[in-house]
Amino acid sequence: MLTRPEKALIEINKRYPKFGRKVDLLREGKGRLTEDWPEDVLLPHGAWMGIGEFYSGSPEYTDFMAKVAMATEAMEFAAVGTWKYSKDIYRFDPDVFKALIETPLSDTAPLKIFRRLPSWSVYIEYPEMRGPDYGVYCHLDYEYRSGAWELRLTHDSTVGAKATIPIELSENITIEEAIARHSKEASDEHSDTELSALYKEIEVIAKPEITKTIKADLSLLMYICSEQPEIINHANPSTQPSRLAPKKVKGGMKLFEPSGVRIWHVGDETGKAIRTSRSAKGEGGKKAPHIRRAHWHGYWKGPRDGERTFDYRWLAPIAVNVDSEGK
Repeated sequence: MLTRPEKALIEINKRYPKFGRKVDLLREGKGRLTEDWPEDVLLPHGAWMGIGEFYSGSPEYTDFMAKVAMATEAMEFAAVGTWKYSKDIYRFDPDVFKALIETPLSDTAPLKIFRRLPSWSVYIEYPEMRGPDYGVYCHLDYEYRSGAWELRLTHDSTVGAKATIPIELSENITIEEAIARHSKEASDEHSDTELSALYKEIEVIAKPEITKTIKADLSLLMYICSEQPEIINHANPSTQPSRLAPKKVKGGMKLFEPSGVRIWHVGDETGKAIRTSRSAKGEGGKKAPHIRRAHWHGYWKGPRDGERTFDYRWLAPIAVNVDSEGK
């Protein structure tokens, strides 16, 4: 049975036949024929928009709503089109998934950790639907005019158009500020249009729920991007997630899409430990057994007089004061 991202890719290929050649041409010309961007980004969003306009016959967008529709479709095109070159799906153990999204995400968490994305695109499959969403596509973007890195989250939803939320990965802003900045920019962009009232309504009604959803997605993705995450491909246990490199062919370099989907299982052993902790019994004379709440822990690595890096690690919920039989 095909996965949802595979079905989405089939539809994208119908709308944009052989778009992979356009991806190759743009990547070959970056820094020479087009603006430059970092190698960790497959294509910046503006390039995806350009490909979409090529297939649409370069419309002039005399109708404002037509422009909005094209921009929305370009977001889905960029998300699924980037996923084509990784075909990675991450399936979390349900208890690990629940514990992660319920773990408070520190507002001082280093946003640059998301630049460790292990492949061009990460698709996180939810164990069960969260509202209208089956999962979320995550890929990196780069705004060459400002030099800002972005993480783009595109939800795989039942409600038609798939909105993309860009999170700026600047070092001097917090997660709350990054989310608020996106919301403000979207509102300002449409302040003189018929969408102005709609964005104001979203600010009042939907923003708290949107912020909650984004933080949950970031917590899941932060685990994937952290050092030594518990990730395994059951079909090929010796492999690790990696970004595929272009290969030299006659006429230039070409990115080949993987032959099939790679399913990465996340937190299998940790999930078992969580379930064991829940059923554990305490030893006599000790403080009553309880589950230590999951939390994020940040720490510096490296010599004090040399270059140091900051790492963020998730500490799973574990049982405290349990007997040997309950462990």
